[in-house]
Parts: sequence; structure tokens; C-alpha cells
Amino acid sequence: SGSVPPVKAGRDVYEIGFYFEMKLPEDFVLPREEFCDGGAFAKLVWTDLADGEPCYPIFLKEEMRKRRSGKEPSSGVKHFVTDERKSKEK
Repeated sequence: SGSVPPVKAGRDVYEIGFYFEMKLPEDFVLPREEFCDGGAFAKLVWTDLADGEPCYPIFLKEEMRKRRSGKEPSSGVKHFVTDERKSKEK
């Protein structure tokens, strides 16, 4: 929708996120999309790398495409820093 929630309007918002590639058995059935384990909340979201829907953070789909195509190692840790703020004129 492009609108900014009022709580974030005009404020810098920071996020630290962790993203994991999971390899699941072909017959895996997800019992529910959201769960809490040991006090940690998790939400699993399935996405199609080929569709045109945006996926956030922006770099995620492209990184997954690279891993699947063999252009990037399929294991290991990568560190990303992004700044999606619009440039402010001084």
C-alpha cells in the first residue's frame, strides 16, 4: 500500500533479522504457520522465488535464487547491512 504506519512516520526504525534456508522432506506438512517454542516466536512463510511478489528484506529473493542456481554456496553465513531510508536533502 506504500503508507507508513503512524507509529513509524518520521522516525528511523531499526531491525535485526535472522533468515534461515531450511531443507525439508518432500512429505513435510506444516502444522501451523506461527508457533512459539521456549518463549521464541517464529512465523514460517512460504514464497515462490519465480513470482513477482515483493519479499522483504529486498535482498532475500535474489540471494535465494543465487544459492539455488549454484552461484553462491548453499551453506555458510552472510552478513547484510541495508539502509532503505530515502536520502534527505541538507
